[in-house]
Amino acid sequence: MRKRRGNFWQKAMAVLLAAVLCAGLTAGTGAVDAWAAEETQTAWFRAAFPDYMGTPTGIFTVYLTDDNNKIYDPVVGVQDGIVSYAVTGLSRNHNYYWLVDGNRAASFNNNEPAYTIEKTYYSVNYMDGSSLLNKKYVEFDTKAIRPVPDPTKPGYTFAGWRTVYGGKEEFPFDTRNITDTTNIYAAWRRTVTDPALDTELWNALVSLAVTNSTTDGDVRKEIKAQIDSSFDIDSTVTVTVFEPVYAVSGMAGTLKLDVSVIFNGFSAQRQITKTIPMLPTLGERGWSLDSAGVLVIISQAGMEDWAINGKTDNKELVKEVQIMDGVIRIPDNAFSGCGGLGAVSIPESVTEIGNSAFAGASSLGGITLPSNLQSIENGAFSGCTSLEKVVMQGSTPPAMGSSVFDDCKFTTDSTGTGGIIVPQGSGDAYKNLGGVFGTHVKEEAEAGITEETLGDRLQIILDNLSVSNSTTREEARDQVKRSLDGFLQIDSVITVSSFNLVYATFENEGFLELTVSAGSGNVLAERSARIPISRLPLPPQDKGWTLDGAGNLIITGQAGMENWLQNGRGESNLSDVKHVLIQDGVITIPPHAFSGCDNLGSVSVPGTVTDIGDSAFAGAVSLEKVEMQGVTPPAVGSGVFDDCKFVTDSVGGILVPPGSGDAYKQELGGTLGAFVTEGSLTVTEEALQNKLQQILANLSVSNDTTVEEVRITIKKEIDKYFQIDSTITVAGFTLEAATTEGKGFLKLVVVAGHGGFSVSAEEAVPIPQLPPLPDRGWTLDQAGNLTIASQAGMEDWAQNGRAEGNFPKVKNILIGSGVTAVPEDAFSGCADLVAVVLPDTVVSIGNRAFANAFSLGEITLPPGLQGIGDSAFMNCGNLGKVVMQGTTPPSLGSAVFDQCKFVTDDSKGIVVPNGSEDVYKAAWGVLGDFILEKHTHSFGADWKYDGMYHWHECACGGKGDVSAHGWGNGVILKAPTATEAGIMGYSCPGCQAAKTESIPATETSTPGGDSSVTGNNPGGDSSVTGNNPGGDSSVTGNNPGGDSSVTGNNPGGDPSGPGNDNSGGNNAGGAPGNGTGVPGEGSSGGNILPQTENGADWLLQNLLTADNRKDREPRTADGVPLEMYATIAMIAGFFYLILLFLDRYDITEEERRESLARLVRWAKRGGWLRRLPVMAALYTMRLYYRVIGGQASKGRKI
Repeated sequence: MRKRRGNFWQKAMAVLLAAVLCAGLTAGTGAVDAWAAEETQTAWFRAAFPDYMGTPTGIFTVYLTDDNNKIYDPVVGVQDGIVSYAVTGLSRNHNYYWLVDGNRAASFNNNEPAYTIEKTYYSVNYMDGSSLLNKKYVEFDTKAIRPVPDPTKPGYTFAGWRTVYGGKEEFPFDTRNITDTTNIYAAWRRTVTDPALDTELWNALVSLAVTNSTTDGDVRKEIKAQIDSSFDIDSTVTVTVFEPVYAVSGMAGTLKLDVSVIFNGFSAQRQITKTIPMLPTLGERGWSLDSAGVLVIISQAGMEDWAINGKTDNKELVKEVQIMDGVIRIPDNAFSGCGGLGAVSIPESVTEIGNSAFAGASSLGGITLPSNLQSIENGAFSGCTSLEKVVMQGSTPPAMGSSVFDDCKFTTDSTGTGGIIVPQGSGDAYKNLGGVFGTHVKEEAEAGITEETLGDRLQIILDNLSVSNSTTREEARDQVKRSLDGFLQIDSVITVSSFNLVYATFENEGFLELTVSAGSGNVLAERSARIPISRLPLPPQDKGWTLDGAGNLIITGQAGMENWLQNGRGESNLSDVKHVLIQDGVITIPPHAFSGCDNLGSVSVPGTVTDIGDSAFAGAVSLEKVEMQGVTPPAVGSGVFDDCKFVTDSVGGILVPPGSGDAYKQELGGTLGAFVTEGSLTVTEEALQNKLQQILANLSVSNDTTVEEVRITIKKEIDKYFQIDSTITVAGFTLEAATTEGKGFLKLVVVAGHGGFSVSAEEAVPIPQLPPLPDRGWTLDQAGNLTIASQAGMEDWAQNGRAEGNFPKVKNILIGSGVTAVPEDAFSGCADLVAVVLPDTVVSIGNRAFANAFSLGEITLPPGLQGIGDSAFMNCGNLGKVVMQGTTPPSLGSAVFDQCKFVTDDSKGIVVPNGSEDVYKAAWGVLGDFILEKHTHSFGADWKYDGMYHWHECACGGKGDVSAHGWGNGVILKAPTATEAGIMGYSCPGCQAAKTESIPATETSTPGGDSSVTGNNPGGDSSVTGNNPGGDSSVTGNNPGGDSSVTGNNPGGDPSGPGNDNSGGNNAGGAPGNGTGVPGEGSSGGNILPQTENGADWLLQNLLTADNRKDREPRTADGVPLEMYATIAMIAGFFYLILLFLDRYDITEEERRESLARLVRWAKRGGWLRRLPVMAALYTMRLYYRVIGGQASKGRKI
């Protein structure tokens, strides 16, 4: 029974289990079906890269994950620059995340059969200049990430990321969204070291460009900008410019620079000599400037080039301006700001002076303006504060702008003798201009310079001379010459015969006493003056002491010490004092001067102090260091250093110069002597400055002192004093030698440097006056001015002065009245001699007297001269002019003028008085070829002209009444057509000069050619744009004449034929059959017509002439003889003659030409139907044409 029951229950459980299993399987089948449906979902991630060049694969690592961190690898595809990442088989209602390079880029819950996320990425380029450091792609409208770590670069410190290369603006990573391709630039700051600073300084100096106008400020600005830009710092740059040698025409200049740079304890110093490019020569740009400051301008182009390019860098060098004939206009601002300009020579050809042309030429004393001047524009001479005399040579006033003479001296100084000097009889015309003319115009008779006028003007100039402690004899001479020559319009010889300069001081005025001789021609004058020099301004420290915020108390003199004691101590300053620097000049430190200065830590006492009073530093409880700069100890009172820190705490002590320790110990006694130590003094900027100034003030110099001697002396003293190895540079060295007439001086600018300090000082060190020489009848000053007062002086010079080695120094010779003979060899070999003034008393010039005076350019010989010895002027290679004042020629020795310039140039270099030419030629034989009688221009009545100007001409070649052509509105000689330019003719009513200009073609298509070709004339090859009629006969429809391959060939003309132009057609300018056109000289592409040719007749003949290369029998392209066209042209001529001979004056010349042109065009376009009627009347018309022409030639002239 039990067995049966057990089987029952087993079977029942099996049945139940089977039922459950069947139900489960049924339910399982539905679950599998549902799960399979969920896994059909797909997710897409699409990334666009608009700025990527190429196929954008491998840029990112992209994959999908879910909340369980399961990784789904996508399938990647690329189409049209978009990268697609796809993952399929995703479940619904699950959270998924797209990861880009490990960072979550997007998330979603996949409820749709397909879920797509689209992103756009732009590149962010991290750059180092033009080099790419790194590249990242950033999602559109999100922020870029600052790279970590910062980039590195040898020798540089990373300074952040910038929005632009080289800019200062930081890239705003936190606020700026990326919306396009973006470059971010690394900024670098060079690491500052001494070698790096030195390298950059040298590179900056090498690349520096200098000119004549370069200043220390210019150099400092350029060097600092380059240094600061390279290191991104704010450096301190010190520049000394010294020993400038200015560039002149044909010769380069030099500029020596000493430059130091300091930043944050690092420093560099370099010296360099820079080359100033040489100025142009006359042949290069039409102007030249020499070392004496003489500016020569030879053409209008040269004038314009100077005004635009030359003036800016060289205006300060200009002392004299010589403008050559041919210059018409002085441009605006041409010489404005030329402060040293003292003399100007303006030729007769100048007709206009532009705006502000001479404005601010503050040294210009006088000027002569040419007679042809037509206008002076606004402010031309404004600010010429020395301008006293303006000589107007024209009797007709020029047109005047506004403020022409504002602030000129003659308008502000009513006591002067100058003004505006005009020709006799023209005063009223000038006064009618009003303004300054109404007040300052004076008429002046034509009279020569007298001794009185020369002397009076010389005295005025001397009385108003600008002088200072640094004025030299040469500067005074130059001032006098510029003012005298400018006012009187002469070329004077100036000699400063005495010169005594007494320096001004803080307490007293100085003065300059001088005597000056002036010579012009045979007129001599001598004047003296004593010109005061104002007292020097007092130092800016009105109290004699200063106390700055850092506690530095500086006392500059004994008065300052007394003021400090009486006032400074009582102004609650004691506790503010931390350092005391007592400068040279203080002799006594009074009792209690610094007692109670409880914060005083150091004191520097100069060697000038001889006494220190009782308790002077008592109670200075912080005082550790006392520097005694004198090698001789001062007398010291009692209790001077009581309670000072170095005494109470044995910290610091008293530092004295090497070798002076024993003397100090003996003076201070046993207690204080124990604190004395020998050693190097602390170098501070103030200490270095004071010592340098002290050395200069006590320097001993002479006429023979050199730059190197000064440098060595200063270096020895500074190095010994501070126990250092200093750098000494003599930046300025101007020696005015002492003479027997006055003291000299040595003006020094010295720079001293050590460590990071660099100081400079200036001093004019006096040189004692030399003892007087015995009176020998002649003097030779430092400027090379030789003055000979008597015949005895002349003999002494010739016998002794030359032998003493003086002749190479001579530059100017002034011989006084009373000298009758110039001995032989007196001035031979004076190679630098440029000017000689001989008195009327001289009657003979000895053998070789001026031989080999290579620099002598001109000489005037006195009227009473009776004889000139052998070779007197031989080898004077620059002597181009000898002016003979006597009407009776002196006797000549042999080879008197051999190898003189006027002989070698074969020019008229000997000028003799009017009426004496024949006498001289008869007396001087072969030299007669070089003789020119003084000449007055006589201008012819006929006008001469060129392409721009016309003038009257003298037989000698001189020009007068020069003016520009006035061309008027012109006349049309040939009207333009669709493809042919017209011709406009012009003539000048003043001189009958003529020119032509081209009138552009109308560029309108005309029938007969290829309508697709713009501007093609009928009958031309349609492949040739703008072809004129008359091409190759092989081209269907082409008119007869020239080769169609020649662009712009004139009708009927071989390009090499008469009057033609291979460049596209010649303007009227060549006669027919000439082969080539006669070149013109007009403006705007025009040609000046030959004076023997009528432009309209020549044009007609040119149009009707043919010479076909391929067929010498003139024919058109369709085989018609050219005679047919000639006949038509004659018919046109017939109608033209009819219109001309009939009194139809209502028809203008232009209308007649236009009628002719229309008829010619009509004939050219016609075929046989148009030509047959014309041919029927051919012979009748020819006969009638000849009859009318014959009658016309016999009738009235046209």
